Amino acid sequence: KTLPAVFRAVQRKADMVAGMTHEELTLYDFERRILENSTATFSRFYERGIKLVASTDAGWGWSPFGDFVTDLEIMNSCGMSCEEALVAATTRAAQALRLQSEIGSLEIGKAADFVVVRENPLENISALRNPALVFRSGINMTALLANSNLC
Repeated sequence: KTLPAVFRAVQRKADMVAGMTHEELTLYDFERRILENSTATFSRFYERGIKLVASTDAGWGWSPFGDFVTDLEIMNSCGMSCEEALVAATTRAAQALRLQSEIGSLEIGKAADFVVVRENPLENISALRNPALVFRSGINMTALLANSNLC
């Protein structure tokens, strides 16, 4: 189960509580309990040493593409260190997909997909929200997009 989808649903509805019908409030309370249970379960798994992988349900209503950082922030708020969240999103995710020889770390022969950030994400995982540079297969996509008609 990924955490961001239910997190975003609860977050977006929180401002609308005052105007909700009884049925909407019931659903909102149910979603809040799901989020509380999911984060508590995540924390217990992490505390017990279970190797967790960062993931997303991106591509539908509450989970847009391009916001993977929310998952890492939630993992961090559940007790996972910033470093461990980065491992869960990179090397461990590659291992889970059995693609560790192709992706997941910066090594010769692997796809060089990475971001450069101004702050240390080991100290503040949210630093990943503001990449200075984005590389895909070793190509600086930031510069490429800046010089194209796509912007």
